[in-house]
Amino acid sequence: MSLPLVKLLSLAVKTASKPLANRIKARLKESPVWQGRALTFMQWYHRTSIQTQRTLAGYPADAEVKPMNDNRAVSEFADMVGEAFLFGVGLGLLVYENSRKGASDAKSKAQSIDTDEAHAERLRRLEASAGATLLRLQALEEALLEEREAREAERQAAEAVRPRRGSGWLGFAARGA
Repeated sequence: MSLPLVKLLSLAVKTASKPLANRIKARLKESPVWQGRALTFMQWYHRTSIQTQRTLAGYPADAEVKPMNDNRAVSEFADMVGEAFLFGVGLGLLVYENSRKGASDAKSKAQSIDTDEAHAERLRRLEASAGATLLRLQALEEALLEEREAREAERQAAEAVRPRRGSGWLGFAARGA
């Protein structure tokens, strides 16, 4: 899939998950089982939060903390669960996109390695061919040099046998010859 299509799909999933999160919030507020759990959790969360704030501000943390209103505790718990759901959806999409990108990168890297290996093989063949061509060139140069030396030797031998002009007695050429 192309990148814009994946981005649009992930945006659509995020957008579709918001009404689902709102339904989860509404169900949590109505469920008596979750209301009991919400009260317990949110009272603990409220107490811990207030004590931490007091400690950080330099006040004694052992002072008693007033409990939260039951309706507010259930409402905040439902909001927290809804936000956690949205966060989970976003995190899931992020992990999916990251793994998809990783797979794409791995495929690209494998193609790059294959291309590099093909180039290396071609380079080895070209080097071998160049080496063979160099050996043939050296053999041709040696044959040419031997041929030149042989022709030079023949020329010198022919010149040594042939009489020179004006090479008569005392260097004078014979007349009328």
